[in-house]
Amino acid sequence: MNDVCKTRHYHMLILNTDNSQKSEDDGIRSLIDHNVDALLINPTGYTSPIYTKLKESRLPIVLIDRQIEHFLFDSVTSNNYDVTYQATDYLIQNNYSRIYFVTENIDSISTRSQRKKQWRMLCARNTCRKSTFF
Repeated sequence: MNDVCKTRHYHMLILNTDNSQKSEDDGIRSLIDHNVDALLINPTGYTSPIYTKLKESRLPIVLIDRQIEHFLFDSVTSNNYDVTYQATDYLIQNNYSRIYFVTENIDSISTRSQRKKQWRMLCARNTCRKSTFF
């Protein structure tokens, strides 16, 4: 991605927030203060007042992989329902019946909650002998 940006005379800055809402807020404020042209954000998933400020600004913003509850931004995500369906269905079709779902804390992370919802629905519909969420 950086190579493509360079050919178009853009500079790419990457910030790592370690899934910390405070670091995310601080990083976004810092980038805004530096008059960036646009933001691509893989959000922590937590609702924060910084997103109200971003929504009110005219700054182009695209969220990557996750969406934020109560805010409508352009986003690029995978089809979490479909990929979870395919993976779980594959296991069921191959006669696996004790299927576990392992994830970090879901909190308000849209991708994780979508995957969990689809997994639970499939296991309930297919009467998995034991389905456990971790």
